[in-house]
Formats: sequence, C-alpha cells, structure tokens
Amino acid sequence: MWLLVTFLMSLVVALFAALLKTKDGAKTTAMITAAGVSFAGAMTLCLTTLVAVRLL
Repeated sequence: MWLLVTFLMSLVVALFAALLKTKDGAKTTAMITAAGVSFAGAMTLCLTTLVAVRLL
C-alpha cells in the first residue's frame, strides 16, 4: 500500500518537473532528464522516510 502511494507521489513530482521544464522552453531531452531526476529524488526521499518511520 505505502509503496503505491510513494510511487504515485513521485510520479506527480516528476510530472510537475516536466511541466515546468516545458514551460521554460527546454527541449525534450532536458525535460525527460529533469523528470527522471525528480522522480528518483522523490522516490528516495519517500522510501527513506517510510523506513525511518518503520512502515516499510
């Protein structure tokens, strides 16, 4: 359950990062890179929090 919530939150963060890059006028490669980095960062942060709280 918590893994699904973490995945969906990270996906939303990645989508917002991609939208911000698109609005900035960046090319597709930069947009995908920013979305991937933000997804990985959000996923890492959420998983670390879940482990620290002992929910995972």
